[in-house]
Amino acid sequence: MRHLSALTAVALLALPLAADDAKAKAETKPAPKAEAKATTGTAQPAAAANDSPMVAAAKRANRLGKNPKFIITSENLVTSGGHFTTTEQQRDISSVTPPLPTAADLEKKRSDEARAKFMKEKAETDRQHAEQAKQDRLRRANEAAEAAADAYDTEDPAQAEQMAEEAAKKLQEQKPPRR
Repeated sequence: MRHLSALTAVALLALPLAADDAKAKAETKPAPKAEAKATTGTAQPAAAANDSPMVAAAKRANRLGKNPKFIITSENLVTSGGHFTTTEQQRDISSVTPPLPTAADLEKKRSDEARAKFMKEKAETDRQHAEQAKQDRLRRANEAAEAAADAYDTEDPAQAEQMAEEAAKKLQEQKPPRR
């Protein structure tokens, strides 16, 4: 088992070295003349007809009146080993527009807006109900306190205190109304 793991480790360590050798061999090959001309920034008229829309736009831009040192074209990508994908037909860059919303998108947007409106209204009514319940509790407590104060003025103080305690117990036992 040790031999197998040692052999695997040696193979894994040797792979990057083999890749470096292959890369060094590829770099020593002379570059084709077409690539050398493309790197100087001078574009040939024949190559301009075959350029992609982005390359043609970059060439037309002539940014700040300077010639670019290096222009990426299909020819030099193929010769330098770059990886890229293409399509059979290329659309014009300026004609790209965002997709129109579908009926399902519009329906979802409408339902989301309706739900948001409903939730906002529900939150407002819940707040109003909670405020009303609070006002009712305060009103009942004030009425009970006034009744106890009236009873205290006309009756025995011990009886008035007992009535106030009973009224407070009743208020505590009452549950707040359900929504």
